[in-house]
Amino acid sequence: MKKLIFLLLLLPTLSFGQIIVNQEVVEASPYQVGDTITIKYTLQNLTGQPDFKYFWLRLQYSNKHLQLVPNSTVFVNASTRQTYFYQWVGYRFNQNPNIGVGELNRQLNEGGYQYLVDPNWNIIQLNVQTPTDFPTGEWVRQKFVIKDQLTFNYIHKLDMADARNSANQQKIPIGSQVLQLSLNNVSGASSAVTFRVAFPAGYNIAKHNVQILNVNSDNTPNYNSIVTSVPLDGAGQALLTTLQTGKNYFAQITFASQQSFMNDIVTVVDAYKAFLQISDRGLNLDQNYFTTPIEYKVGNVTLGDNNFDLSDSYNLFAHVMGIDVSQTSAIPTSTSNNTKFYSGKIDTFNQGVFFNGLINIVNPSHTFDFGYAWAGDLDFSHSTPKTITSIANRSNRIETDNRQINTTVTTKLVNGKVVVEIKLEDPNLAGAQYKIRYDVSKLELEEVVFDAGRDITNFSTPRDNAVVFGSIDNIGTAKIKAGMPYKLVFKPKTTISNTTGLVFIEFAEAVAPNGDKIILNIQ
Repeated sequence: MKKLIFLLLLLPTLSFGQIIVNQEVVEASPYQVGDTITIKYTLQNLTGQPDFKYFWLRLQYSNKHLQLVPNSTVFVNASTRQTYFYQWVGYRFNQNPNIGVGELNRQLNEGGYQYLVDPNWNIIQLNVQTPTDFPTGEWVRQKFVIKDQLTFNYIHKLDMADARNSANQQKIPIGSQVLQLSLNNVSGASSAVTFRVAFPAGYNIAKHNVQILNVNSDNTPNYNSIVTSVPLDGAGQALLTTLQTGKNYFAQITFASQQSFMNDIVTVVDAYKAFLQISDRGLNLDQNYFTTPIEYKVGNVTLGDNNFDLSDSYNLFAHVMGIDVSQTSAIPTSTSNNTKFYSGKIDTFNQGVFFNGLINIVNPSHTFDFGYAWAGDLDFSHSTPKTITSIANRSNRIETDNRQINTTVTTKLVNGKVVVEIKLEDPNLAGAQYKIRYDVSKLELEEVVFDAGRDITNFSTPRDNAVVFGSIDNIGTAKIKAGMPYKLVFKPKTTISNTTGLVFIEFAEAVAPNGDKIILNIQ
């Protein structure tokens, strides 16, 4: 199917003001899914005013239709100019409805706009500053891969802009003659192979790649023969255009490494779930807390064995308690070298069938759905949810439905020290975990005071400019005492008059006696 490509021309009332910013596709049509196109951005200073030296632009594009090519942003004469590029994945611009969509400087200056979380859109910012008068014409260009969709209407839009002279005075108005970009005449829709990965809401799936390997004669993966490795976008998708039809490959999702979020994958919830599987076996020891085969695989964190057992429960518990088990377990952290990470086709993923990445490109329109899991992530907070067996007719981004309760955090000055008091009023919690960051240039952690109950086990672990602390039941019947189970005392390194901005809660969760995860809402 072929349609004519066109650029949607919008002529807002300010199109012929002082500055016009436009966009256009460099390559001539027609196009095919999988093609790489170049979008160039141009400027016109229609009034010819001198001393226009700085330009700032934000735009958005649909990551369902376009995939930005890494390192493809090229500024004209970059060696003589100061340039800046940044991308926010999974956000959409919601304009001020009372201002014309093409009045780019007013959208910025007068406010009233919003950035909404949307896994199908990305935001880009482009800045350039020149020591001489800003020339007209092209100033930057970027490359995008056309992804597998049926229509390509309004997939790329200019949102806001700002121009300044050397005295930081604004040059206004700013408009556009090509505000939104649409691509038609895209033939071979479904001519490329698409990979989709299910992931939990709030997780940055763009940290992972789809890696394609050649296979040996027996169809086992040849790990020494990598065909390609393509980053997943914010929607959990990747478009591959170099695979040959009729050939077998092995696909896998690669794990992220040395990422700070890895320190929060295994928490008190995961350790308690492992404890229940070991301890809560019933009178005849024939009952299981785990309900799916994948939980046994994910729970097996001990190096050197392939079965979930007491050693795995111990390693998870010890990790939460702050004990270094990096030499005996595959629990992920930002510094671990022995991390276990699993991936496989999603239809059998929750059955614990991993490394089943053998694929055959029968036709160019093939779509493959995958799942992944981190070792030890028994609540699947950072992994494909264990109940998901398909992505058809749903978003890759999976919302979870955990119970939520309130926790009150109060920060105050007491006798010259900063005291953080944490209250939990629910009397039926088997564990809780908090992560608090603090300004290490102004505060030094002096102590964590526990009043969580006589039978509960408490833990606290300093980590750089943060402290992780909480409690966990390790006997099967203990509960956190309702009230104020935790108090942190910090000694100031300098004179302070108030506690504003000194500490903040980065992470807080709890676990019920039945192993259910509970989100703690900070009050």
